[in-house]
Amino acid sequence: MFEQDIGISNAVIDMYSRCGSLIKAREVFNAVSKKNTATWNALIAGYCQHGHYEEALGCFRQMQLEGFRMDEITASCMFKVCGNLRALDEGNAIHLQAVKEGLLEGDVVGTNALIDMYTKCNALEEAQNVFDKLHDRNAVSWNVLIGGYSQKGYANVALELFNQMQAAGCSPDAVTLASVLTSCGSAGALDQGQEIHMHIVKWNLLDTDIVLAGALVDMYAQCGSLQKAQQVFDELPLWNTVSWTVLINGYVQHGHGEKALNCFEKMNQDGLIPDAATLACLLRTCGHLGAAYKGEEIHAEIAKHQFLENDMNVGLALINMYAKCGMLVQAQEFFEKLQVRDVMSWSALLGGYSQVGKDEIVLELFDKMIGEGVVPDSVVFTIILNACSHRGLINEGQALFEMMAKSFHIVPTEAHHTCMLDLFGRSGYLDKAAAMIEKMSYSMSSVMWENFLGACHKWGAWTLGRWAFEHALGLDRKDSAIYAYMHNIYHSASFGQAAAELEFTEGRHIGE
Repeated sequence: MFEQDIGISNAVIDMYSRCGSLIKAREVFNAVSKKNTATWNALIAGYCQHGHYEEALGCFRQMQLEGFRMDEITASCMFKVCGNLRALDEGNAIHLQAVKEGLLEGDVVGTNALIDMYTKCNALEEAQNVFDKLHDRNAVSWNVLIGGYSQKGYANVALELFNQMQAAGCSPDAVTLASVLTSCGSAGALDQGQEIHMHIVKWNLLDTDIVLAGALVDMYAQCGSLQKAQQVFDELPLWNTVSWTVLINGYVQHGHGEKALNCFEKMNQDGLIPDAATLACLLRTCGHLGAAYKGEEIHAEIAKHQFLENDMNVGLALINMYAKCGMLVQAQEFFEKLQVRDVMSWSALLGGYSQVGKDEIVLELFDKMIGEGVVPDSVVFTIILNACSHRGLINEGQALFEMMAKSFHIVPTEAHHTCMLDLFGRSGYLDKAAAMIEKMSYSMSSVMWENFLGACHKWGAWTLGRWAFEHALGLDRKDSAIYAYMHNIYHSASFGQAAAELEFTEGRHIGE
């Protein structure tokens, strides 16, 4: 049959592909000796439809090697494949080939797929260029470009495109509105979000599109209008995991942790299974609130759905929660169970021990981390340098500070310098602290100068104290704390007259 009628063969491959029986589709494909472009398309489209993008790309390459020319269907499929694989170079080559062969002329579907490919590959300029050259734009054309800008964080551009879409007489659909609501939330454009809300109600879309409903709740939550977010949520005909998650995230984002946990309780009562995003969000809340008992309940929920324990975000959130609640035994136990321990999970555990002053354990864990081949990041070095400061480990702290820049190419931040200045100050190495200050690429903050002045007072270094005082005055002549530190330094050095003059100067400047 496959040898006699290529049309039937292609139809059979297409049938198996659409049904997800890709192995069977491949068997039929392999049995066809005289293939045509449609034969290849049927298999490529099947792989593409079911998310087997690597297989689709391999099939396309083989098609070209065997001398078959692609058509509009092939090009459209391959744009989707390249977009999902973020294969920009390959997609660009297919684009050039399609233009050369005239495949995109009058093909809105293929062109829309091309725009979508470029947005997914973060090539927004190319996406815009293709869009600008498209004469017969439809709602999908606008949607893929608006959605691309929205997803990549260009909220204001997405909102401007939405205005252009309406001016061009193209009616937005639910997909458009969901993308625009996301942009309104990101840009804090509450007024425009409310206008879109009115259109959604007018067109009665909330009853039929749960994705749009979730985007509306999220928009209000992102804009800080939590009462309105809750009101919209309460009026939804159907609640799902996504709509609960955006509401919970909104409460967490704006510091209403207890309300977020109450939402989780109600979500459970509705019989909805939480997803990884919800659980990670709630665990962070428990950590901030110190609500260990609630965190343990959520951990039990994770254990019930075992697949979630393999989610890196949930695992990290669990370690963070236990660490912030001071339950370091539990944090370490869960950490040891992780199949993959990345720098963020190490950072969470190190931070937990640092928080309760277990600096010796922090340093031991750091050595173990390095031994396992995990590359430390800026946060880890802040924790380690802080531990060195608390224990007065001058040599170790200096060595780590130098290693951070030379071996790991991490540019020292204010946090790193603060740790080092604190280490020098605690240990009496004020000349080294002053030398570091002179070499810093940014200005010291008032708090950093105050800490240094405190160290000068402790060690009786009135000359360096005066030097620091003059610099601190340049930041804020009305900062009473720096006068107090300098006053104490003069008194300790038995410079009573200087202290009296300083009191007079302080009164004059603060009274200005």
